[in-house]
Amino acid sequence: MSQILLNALISVISGILIAVISGLVLDRISESSKPTLKKKAFPIAFLFITVLGFVLLNYFVNPVREMRIIEIADQSPAAATITGATIGYKVQVEGYVTNWNGQVYVVVKPINDRFWYIQPPAPVAFVGSSRIDWVGQAYLGTPSAGIGDSFMVFAVATSDRYVSEQKLSAEPKGLKSNAVLLKRSY
Repeated sequence: MSQILLNALISVISGILIAVISGLVLDRISESSKPTLKKKAFPIAFLFITVLGFVLLNYFVNPVREMRIIEIADQSPAAATITGATIGYKVQVEGYVTNWNGQVYVVVKPINDRFWYIQPPAPVAFVGSSRIDWVGQAYLGTPSAGIGDSFMVFAVATSDRYVSEQKLSAEPKGLKSNAVLLKRSY
């Protein structure tokens, strides 16, 4: 179930509970005074709490966040002379993240290696109020090392600060994008 649907379900359930509780409280208050007060208060309390809960859950407590890689393009110097779906040592990775204000890093993990390699921070561009597009570089080995190897490439949005070319023994924490498996061909 998507996060937004879960937030809506939680909001409706909390709205019903609060409306029932407020109805019980008003029932005790209105025993001697106005019996129609409960009938008017229930729908108003339900609607108010449901909308308020939905807004709070989605925008403050648990905003829907998404991180995606949408394109990878070969940026190696020899790319212009090679035809077909080939990948060199340098690729450009493009994607977006929603509802985030941290740094975006592209991460490369060689399949035959136990380390994760942080790439230079990806510059970001704001698109609308909640979407941030980013473009980063990923280096699959060096110009001479890594030919024929496979690499897992993904991006991470995090409040942690990393240094370009930092070697990590554990996967970085943060909002992670989809992973793309690339096989370097030259």
